[in-house]
Amino acid sequence: MPITYEELVAAEISGLYQGGLWLSAGDEGAAEDLVLATVVRGLGPFAALPAAHDPARWLEGRLAREFADRHGSGAQARVAAAPTSLSPAALERLRAIDAQALHRAAALLPPAARAALWLVVLRRWRYADAAAALGIDVEELKRLLSYRQALLVALLRGGAAGASGAALT
Repeated sequence: MPITYEELVAAEISGLYQGGLWLSAGDEGAAEDLVLATVVRGLGPFAALPAAHDPARWLEGRLAREFADRHGSGAQARVAAAPTSLSPAALERLRAIDAQALHRAAALLPPAARAALWLVVLRRWRYADAAAALGIDVEELKRLLSYRQALLVALLRGGAAGASGAALT
């Protein structure tokens, strides 16, 4: 028997909220608003979802697209390549990173990069699927994924706690 939209949302709400927190850089209110908008706007399209689609992945992709669209970081956005400066020894300091530090570091990334990293790095989506969910091509997705290095650098610097807050663009 097919899953209902209500059952899907109930099963995925915790993961959606975690994704919303990541995408919203730890802002709980913004995360809740993002999840709510995703759920409300997904009801109609869910009815037309082909049976072969994984409904959980579909809903996760809608969350990322909702975020990207809100920040103008869908197909029309172009973001500069991320800076790259991370020593292998610095990776050892990453073990003590908590959720707040991760969110502070995520706040420094452009929204499009944050959405791409969430789908591919944190949720382990395939490039083609993530690009389609975000409304961009695979080459643009790869460019956005270059921000994983910038994320690590920001994490090692404390997620910009006490920093100027300037984005890594």
